[in-house]
Amino acid sequence: MEAIQPCLTAVVRKELLKHQDQDVKVLLATCFCEITRITAPEAPYSDDVLRTIFRLIVGTFGGLTDVNSHYFSRRVAILETVARYRACVVMLDLECNDLITDMFRTFLEIVRLFVMVYKGTIVCRLAERHLHTFHCVICVVPRLIVF
Repeated sequence: MEAIQPCLTAVVRKELLKHQDQDVKVLLATCFCEITRITAPEAPYSDDVLRTIFRLIVGTFGGLTDVNSHYFSRRVAILETVARYRACVVMLDLECNDLITDMFRTFLEIVRLFVMVYKGTIVCRLAERHLHTFHCVICVVPRLIVF
């Protein structure tokens, strides 16, 4: 962990975490996914920094509705990393209920769009790959969403 500490520190600089450019946000979220993969199961950041990182990552999921985006494949890779390393469990531990709710709403929007446009083929693949993430979200969201 000591060898990558300069990288870990560089990517959490405030000017990067608060950057407004969507491309920068996707690339930064990709970096965090790789850091998660490399450092798992250890969390290399404090809880507050992790919350900020999760906010950034969840924010990238909205772009999954644009399959023609040049960053679509990166967003899918981010989603796959979140599912593979069960980031939603960490989000629950950090009490990121608002982010889990946002993620759930975004997934519902994506599913609705893909069912209408692609007749469900991508939705089935997405659901198969991310059953654990959906399960975590479905278990907690009913308590969080007020209709």
